[in-house]
Amino acid sequence: MQLLNAAGETPPGRVVRGRAGDGGPTLGAPVHPVPPRAGASRRRLWALAAPAQGAVIGLCLPIASLRRLAGEAVADDHALHGSVIARCRTRTVLAERVHQALDSRHALAVQRAGRLRTEDALAAWWRTQCAGPELPGAIWAVLTHPSCTPALEHRVLGEVHRLQGPPGMARRADLARQDELADENAVLGRLLAQAQARAAQQAAEHARERDELQRLAMRLRAEILWRTTEAQGLRDELERQRSVAPEPAAVPSRLAAATPSGAS
Repeated sequence: MQLLNAAGETPPGRVVRGRAGDGGPTLGAPVHPVPPRAGASRRRLWALAAPAQGAVIGLCLPIASLRRLAGEAVADDHALHGSVIARCRTRTVLAERVHQALDSRHALAVQRAGRLRTEDALAAWWRTQCAGPELPGAIWAVLTHPSCTPALEHRVLGEVHRLQGPPGMARRADLARQDELADENAVLGRLLAQAQARAAQQAAEHARERDELQRLAMRLRAEILWRTTEAQGLRDELERQRSVAPEPAAVPSRLAAATPSGAS
């Protein structure tokens, strides 16, 4: 007789006790886990086992966020952590708030993990993420993924415990420092780009001003040349007029010569 779980499926690793020749699996063949159905929902925070829930609440949200969500004036961080875990073991208002905060904070990791459809793919993705700076998001995305089996959950929690030891903490500190340096480099790069943009703008403005001054100088030189030429022409005309005009002393004699005799 074949054993079925609550979903009507053969549990992973079960051996089918069917009859040979009935068109079903071969007698004694193990039934392998099948990928989750399309659209299968993720696990909720209050549905996680206690170790997974403790890891998520302790590592995937800053203590300041927990304090704000819980609304408790608890001075001790450890006591606050324990209180939040106790209140999130069932579906409470706080559990839903914490779940939404985790989804919002680690939306990118959840989105990336959501594209995976099998346990093997999820485990491979976890291996690429667990040693990097996005460890909290990877923990949340994997532990709530529909394809996360108890075996994978156990492996994830074991590696998280190892990464919280001195070597893992040192490695994460190095990665955090690398991230800080990368952020500083990005900031300096933006500042440099802004300074270069301002310098280029100033250079363009200076070039426009220089061109305008050069055009103004050319207009002034042309006007000076025109004025000089006009003044020279006036001087030449004046000299010509002087050369043809009679001398002042000769004017009366010419008038006398032109007067008829006896006119007086």
